[in-house]
Amino acid sequence: MCMSSVAISDSRHRLPNRRESTIEELYFNGERYHISYSIHGGEIREVFVSGPRAGTDLYAICCTAATVISIALQYGVPLKVMRDASLRDKQGNPTEII
Repeated sequence: MCMSSVAISDSRHRLPNRRESTIEELYFNGERYHISYSIHGGEIREVFVSGPRAGTDLYAICCTAATVISIALQYGVPLKVMRDASLRDKQGNPTEII
């Protein structure tokens, strides 16, 4: 999908201060991650990813990437667009946690 065909809002879809979140545990390349996401208006609008070891570069990258994804979702970038843009191996499997 070409980004030019996606309607991105000029304003951010602000979330309520209190909202339900779903937390899941995920294993990727032998490492354990915690994924948290919030749904508002029927769409995922916020994502948190905790890397396997707090204080490491990987942990920081996961947290920052999740923040960028959340902001993009709140401005109307579809999750599918971001998912389709992620790196994949020859079999089509994701090559990174984000």
